[in-house]
Amino acid sequence: MKIDQNSFYLRTYLIWNYLFFPTFAFATILLCYEIPVLFYTSVYWRTVRKRTAHVLRQFPFFNQLSSNEIFSIHQDREGYFWIGTTNGLARYDGYQLNTFRTDYKNQNLLTDNGITAINDNDLYVWIGTWKGLNLYNKKTCRITPFSDARLLNKVVDAITVDKDGNVWVSAGGMIYRCDSTAHIIKEYEVGNIQEGYAISNIYVDQQKQLWAVGSRGIFRYEPETDSFFRYPPLGNGHTAYIMHQDNSGNYWIGTWGKVCGNSFPMHRKEDTIRNII
Repeated sequence: MKIDQNSFYLRTYLIWNYLFFPTFAFATILLCYEIPVLFYTSVYWRTVRKRTAHVLRQFPFFNQLSSNEIFSIHQDREGYFWIGTTNGLARYDGYQLNTFRTDYKNQNLLTDNGITAINDNDLYVWIGTWKGLNLYNKKTCRITPFSDARLLNKVVDAITVDKDGNVWVSAGGMIYRCDSTAHIIKEYEVGNIQEGYAISNIYVDQQKQLWAVGSRGIFRYEPETDSFFRYPPLGNGHTAYIMHQDNSGNYWIGTWGKVCGNSFPMHRKEDTIRNII
């Protein structure tokens, strides 16, 4: 079955993450998988329709976006929605949409118009692109490239802020820990480059533990040793792309073709992961 991934991804992402996320948080894991997504969306939507009327509506700014291919959505601490597309960045304040993109009128506004990841702290909105990291200064409302060359001209795969205010950035096969003022504290190489290229998701769970998942495996950061502990591989050649912890403490791992999880909190090093779908 062939699916229009662009429009389907946008509609499904917005619906799950901003309408149903508290109830079925792991639904995001299924976005990339054609048959399971269609089946699950259909079943759950029929259930929702019995309880709620007129849930679905199109966001008013949809037709103003510079591209309908959305790879990242983030609501910052001030309440603004940031939407990262393949052709620029947009900010929605509840009334209007402001677009940020490099073109002949605004040369070098972004290092690249392909937005891959967005997060924020008190000072900046951190904007990952296909060619490096950009910072939106909340006081000056200006966008500048990240000052350290180690995070320039690299694909930024993930950005996460931990409980201590550190900003973790995955780019170019490395993980970088930055302070709140946008300086790199340390860089980490997790796994071997022969095992894959990227860490696609950096996740902070309910216990404030930091995880990194990607083609190189599943890793948990251990502050005591300032290093990442690696969990056993998923098996059958599955690659982890995203992680979520549900309200019962179980972890859900989204892979290319399957959803994996474990039936108990994965706090111990000997805990394992099993296939669900």
